[in-house]
Amino acid sequence: MSERSSTSSFKPPASRRLRAWPTGLLGVVAIIAGTHLAMRLIWPEPFANEFLCRRAAEAIKTVQPRILIAGDSRAQLGLDDHRLGERLGLRPGQVANISVPSGDSTMLLAAYREFGHCFAPNPVVLFGVSFFSVSDGASETIMDELLWSLPLRERAKIVRPAEAVADVFLPEKFLWLRLMAPVRERFPTHVAKYKPPIPAFVNVRNSPAVLNLRNIERVKEIWFSRPNIDGVRWSKFVLDMRSLRDEGIQLVIVDQPYHPRLLREIANTPAAPIERRFHEKLAGLCAELRIPLLRYEAADLGDVDLDAIFMDLTHFNEAGAAVMTDLVAADLSRLIAAGQVRLPEPASPTHRGLDAVAQAGN
Repeated sequence: MSERSSTSSFKPPASRRLRAWPTGLLGVVAIIAGTHLAMRLIWPEPFANEFLCRRAAEAIKTVQPRILIAGDSRAQLGLDDHRLGERLGLRPGQVANISVPSGDSTMLLAAYREFGHCFAPNPVVLFGVSFFSVSDGASETIMDELLWSLPLRERAKIVRPAEAVADVFLPEKFLWLRLMAPVRERFPTHVAKYKPPIPAFVNVRNSPAVLNLRNIERVKEIWFSRPNIDGVRWSKFVLDMRSLRDEGIQLVIVDQPYHPRLLREIANTPAAPIERRFHEKLAGLCAELRIPLLRYEAADLGDVDLDAIFMDLTHFNEAGAAVMTDLVAADLSRLIAAGQVRLPEPASPTHRGLDAVAQAGN
């Protein structure tokens, strides 16, 4: 009896327990590394974030869109999809605006690769491009899809080193958010605490009717304090343009105007010549890739009170969106008539495709 008792109470020496710790730690590291490598093999390219999934789900509720409006908040606020569809004589829903704040070319590519089968074949995409979206200095506008798509050395050039290392695990973060979406929908208290990766959609009808000048310094700080359009983001933008074209998308780049006050504010700063060169580089790239470019300046807006159609120095309000949309509709009609852009025929999406987008967006 005493012999059995002494055997059951036996404990390994402390030295043996200490030697077991490294083995266990290496096992945990091996599991994490193996899981990460497996995810990288399964998802070598970024997939759309949850908010963009919701925008895609909204876009295909009724019919398959033939024209998409994509880009950042300037495209989101400055181009009215309903008005554009009316001007082109299309049915409601055949033009859809899936733009999101700080949206860039990598986000568009991720969304199209995941949900392109739910849109009309070879859709026309009006893609709004802004100076900040290709500037390495505008670090506040860099989104996770872009960081996911870059190697560590490139990420470290545009974000802090600690963030560049942490972003190695973006695939796990995106997958976790996708898996937890139904839980957040089921428990509203959790939804209230959840912060989406990018700000919620802002409708042009909620914008003030007069120019808001309170954000002048903020815009100058984010957009133009450290301008660099010859770095990582421009190179990635060029690659994305080629990839989007190869995917069959009919790209039309839209370069919207700013309020003239913004250009006056940066006129005597190093940012002014770089801002002008951005438009030149964009025009050169579009010419090289044979992508139509619709470039607009404030003078193109006609005889209007500019203070009454801008929400702030970079965004149109509802009245401005109507003016901008009409200009784009007229120019897009000319591109279609000239055969430079072909309006795709509508096709009914499969229920499987619709279900996939709806599930990802919920």
